[in-house]
Amino acid sequence: MVTRRNFIRNAAFYNALPTAAITNVACTRADHYGAALPALRSPLLESTEHAALLRELVRCATLAANGHNTQPWKFGLSPDAITIQPDHSRHTPVVDPDEHHLWVSLGCAAENLVLAAESLGKHADVTFGAKAVHIGLHNAATITSPLANAIFQRQCTRADYDGQPTANDVLKQLERASHRPGVRLILITEKTIGRRCT
Repeated sequence: MVTRRNFIRNAAFYNALPTAAITNVACTRADHYGAALPALRSPLLESTEHAALLRELVRCATLAANGHNTQPWKFGLSPDAITIQPDHSRHTPVVDPDEHHLWVSLGCAAENLVLAAESLGKHADVTFGAKAVHIGLHNAATITSPLANAIFQRQCTRADYDGQPTANDVLKQLERASHRPGVRLILITEKTIGRRCT
């Protein structure tokens, strides 16, 4: 098994193409990533070397939202495709008895990969099968998307957040977005709350 930290530190491990199996394990401590976190969260890295491009697509995929931060995926690499398989050892049967969250997590990883591929001049054909998600890669015109840049702005790890308060204009955007029938938004901006909500 290859953790996200080792994915960054030991990139040479993934040069074993045409086939390689990649998996990553959820963090168990807030400081687990250490110095590897800035590299993991760095902006999209362009490369003319094909194996490096595949590694970069997998890195982007592993930054996807995933149920309970279980990161329940394994990646298989071949020259023209990436396969995302469920890692059933990361399944959480109590909260996800039918593996719905697990498969949604794989879909999120696939979406990240597709967005990153477009930014790197690859078209990604996604096929959802009963046992895996298959993503075929083909050369295409580069498509720059703000969604691809957003991959590196959100955080879905147990590493420390930067601790900066959310800007007022962002809070106002959240308030406006919540103006829907039957929706009530409560924004908590303080670390401590004087009384418990009931």
